[in-house]
Amino acid sequence: MACRLLPPPVGGAGRLRPLIRTCQPACASNYSRCCPVSAPHACLGRGRPRETSGASSHAYIVAYAGKWLACLTGVRLLIPAGQAGFLYFAALFTQNVLGFTPLQTGLSVLPFSAALLVMNLLTGRLVPRNGERIIGSLGMSALLAGLLWMSRIDAADTFASGLLGPFVLLGIGADLTVAPLTAVIMHQAPPAHLGAACSLNQAMQQLGGALGLAVMTTVYGAAAAGAGEARAIATALTAGVVFPLLALTLFATWARPTTTPHS
Repeated sequence: MACRLLPPPVGGAGRLRPLIRTCQPACASNYSRCCPVSAPHACLGRGRPRETSGASSHAYIVAYAGKWLACLTGVRLLIPAGQAGFLYFAALFTQNVLGFTPLQTGLSVLPFSAALLVMNLLTGRLVPRNGERIIGSLGMSALLAGLLWMSRIDAADTFASGLLGPFVLLGIGADLTVAPLTAVIMHQAPPAHLGAACSLNQAMQQLGGALGLAVMTTVYGAAAAGAGEARAIATALTAGVVFPLLALTLFATWARPTTTPHS
């Protein structure tokens, strides 16, 4: 494959979609002959005619959402809905109930980050061996269990008794969920519309976080009027359990594997 340099793109944000969508098919089969600098430009140049030909990307996004919003893109909406809520209310609990400083609150999230890091080293081996549906379902089950565990906190808890275990479990679940879910969504999108599918995937992530936080803070505000801080936080987290529960149900029902499990 002959790769030639093109002028630097103007309006880079507008060019990201065709680049993401076409870079793999443009260079995957001839990767060894594409120089690192020219390959992205060549892929971008190849993507431009594909982006402007055929159906409108915006029309495709609507069609794609209409088909999958009730299942896999719905899952992509629900997962960050629960994640954004637990991080927000963990910060409230550590500062308002446990009396942590902002620095201590930030450091308290390290067990969650450490679990993410460790599982990131293992997920790449687990998915080819067991398949996306199994690993993704395990991850969402861990998210569900972690959020349910965290919803049992009360004013008598310490960080070790109330948050440490849920943080570790939620970190494990988050890492086991994201990669399989993204792989399944992108695999089920037509190759000509990978850019639109990627945009929809990211949009659902952002929308889910905002939606989940809005719902859980509304529950928290209503509960705080007649209960203490810790009880209101626990009530909001209990409401947030619905998000990973629905996500697990949809994913286990609708996900189609992209790889054949092997030992």
